[in-house]
Amino acid sequence: MQKRAFTMIEMIIVTLVTAVVMAVVLKLLSGAFTGAARGYDNLSILQEKSRLIAVLKQDLRTLIFAGADNIPVPSVIYDATGQTTRLEFNKVYGIDVNGRPLVEKVTYQKQPADAPAGSLFGVMRICEVGPVLQRNYLQGMLASFRIDLLDATGAPISNAADSASLKKVRLAMESKGSELLATTVSVYSPYVPASGTTSPGDLWCPNYMFAEYAPGAPIKLFQGGMIQLTGNTALGVPLSLAGATALGTP
Repeated sequence: MQKRAFTMIEMIIVTLVTAVVMAVVLKLLSGAFTGAARGYDNLSILQEKSRLIAVLKQDLRTLIFAGADNIPVPSVIYDATGQTTRLEFNKVYGIDVNGRPLVEKVTYQKQPADAPAGSLFGVMRICEVGPVLQRNYLQGMLASFRIDLLDATGAPISNAADSASLKKVRLAMESKGSELLATTVSVYSPYVPASGTTSPGDLWCPNYMFAEYAPGAPIKLFQGGMIQLTGNTALGVPLSLAGATALGTP
C-alpha cells in the first residue's frame, strides 16, 4: 500500500502554525528576560541609593558648626528647577592632642554639575582633609535629587542664617523608571549646639572643652535640658593643703 505524502498546502500550514507558536514563545521569553533585567537594574539602583543614604547618615553623626573656630553652618544650593546641586558642611573625623575635634569639609554635589534638564546624573561626595577624596554614587542613574535642611519640628530651613537650628536632613531622589525614594535623617551629632545658638560654650562644653562653673547657674545638657542647682550652690569650704608638708607619724 502506497503512503500518502504531505501536500504543499499542508506544509505551508504547518510552517505557518510553527512560526506563530515560535513567535509567541519568543515574545514571552523576551518579556520575561526584559522584566528580569529591569528588576536587576532597579535592585542595583536601590542598593546604590542605600549606600548613599548610609554614607550621608555616617557624615551627619559628627556634623559640626559654629563654636570658637567659627565653623560654617551647613548650606544647600538649588538650581532653577528646585533640584539640589550642592550640599556642603563640616564633620569631625578625630581629636587632637588637646582633645579638640579635627574637622574636615564634606560636599555632596550633582555630577556632572552641568547636566542638562531631563538627563540622568549622579552624586559625587567630596571629602577635603589634606588630600581631596572623591567618590561617585548613582552615576547616570538619577532623574531628580533634593536635600532639605529641617529644624526640630520638621519644617524646612529656607534662610541660611537659621541653619544653626538644624536637627534633621531630608533626602529625596528618583531614578528613571523607578519610584521616588525619600528619607529623613535625624542629626544626632554631639558637636551641634544643643540650644541652636552659635556660642563657643554651647559647642565645646558638652564635648571636650572645660568651662568654669558659675555658682547658681544651671548646668546645660546636650539635648537642651537644664539641671537647676538652686539651694545646692554652697559646696563648703575647699580643703587647702598649702604648707601641710609634714603629715605626721602614720
